[in-house]
Amino acid sequence: MNQEIGFEMMPFEIAPEFEGEGYEGEYEYEGEFETSRGAPLRRPAFKYVTDFSGPAAECVRSLRRAGKTRAQALGIINAQIGAAIAMLRKAAADLKRGSRTSATRTLFLKIFRVRPEFVPTWLKASASIKDRGDVVATRCRRVADLLASGKIKYLCTINSTNCPDCSNDSSDFACSSWGDESKAPKNSRVVCLGDAFWDAMKAGNTTSLLATLMHEPVHIYFGVYVTEHRSTAGKFGGINCIVRFVFETNRRAAPDRVNRRCTEMAVRQELEAAWS
Repeated sequence: MNQEIGFEMMPFEIAPEFEGEGYEGEYEYEGEFETSRGAPLRRPAFKYVTDFSGPAAECVRSLRRAGKTRAQALGIINAQIGAAIAMLRKAAADLKRGSRTSATRTLFLKIFRVRPEFVPTWLKASASIKDRGDVVATRCRRVADLLASGKIKYLCTINSTNCPDCSNDSSDFACSSWGDESKAPKNSRVVCLGDAFWDAMKAGNTTSLLATLMHEPVHIYFGVYVTEHRSTAGKFGGINCIVRFVFETNRRAAPDRVNRRCTEMAVRQELEAAWS
């Protein structure tokens, strides 16, 4: 392993409101190994992302851009995934039918322009999913489970080799595969982290990292038809609005880009039909 991205420890930020929510298990030590100077160090073990995938040279460049060692970057990412899981599960619990408070319903209306009891024309109701609130709750719950599974591979740059569903422009925060609808391989569970992500890490902007790590698995789990960023998509994806709701129901402010993109996509065909 290149020494520049060796396992060197550094504190990382955990949001104060999530301290005690199980983070002690996300950054542990297992075994010992010898350094070049013969001093034994503990090898960190990570709960959700054990290491980066893809070409090592890409990670060297990205970690230099972030100003972090591999262990530092993995520690930060694992902490934010832990926060995302806790926040997503709280949002899902807040939307449980029969337990929705007036505050939750008002917040939902502000962000989605409809109350959680709104029934989209495309929704095929089931015993567990009867309205818009159930749809959002289900997406939050399933994405939390996917993040917790540790089955997502994280690569250090965006390109079509790392993920055939992505372009070769690595300037954005991230790009992900379409899961079961991926070009190749099928059932792909890949998140490519872009330059903006590593810049946010260097700046210490963990809120931005958290939003990205919460956003991308929605594409992986629900695929193109549900989550493509188009107002004309067959089913209302609204990932940025979901992320905004998760942040605000946890009494946190989402990044400006998330709020702006949610607002830009807020009026969709399903609402226009309801208002006509």
